[in-house]
Amino acid sequence: MNHQAAARPAQPARPAQPAGPKERARPRAGSGAPAVPAHRSVRTCPHLRKAWTALRVRTCTPWGVMGAHYVSYQSELLVADAGTYAFTDPRISWIRASQLRVELCDFTIVRL
Repeated sequence: MNHQAAARPAQPARPAQPAGPKERARPRAGSGAPAVPAHRSVRTCPHLRKAWTALRVRTCTPWGVMGAHYVSYQSELLVADAGTYAFTDPRISWIRASQLRVELCDFTIVRL
């Protein structure tokens, strides 16, 4: 996976503070989503205005999913809870996944 960083804008609408890198990646848009220049996202997204880190990711490893955990009760499926589940979790076959979670294995912090 190779992402190109966009050039830094002359004057951002609101200054943002870089956040520290995380071991596990946060949820992200699906691969079918149209690409948006990173500097525009930092200016327009209220959550990114607070803190952000731009990365160029070379490799990542899927490690789990976010989703709902279902249990069988009197021949019905009921949601027991929702959260993040590793592929090694014994409940994984009862999870209806909504997002894939990945670990960033080879990345570089870049300036926008």
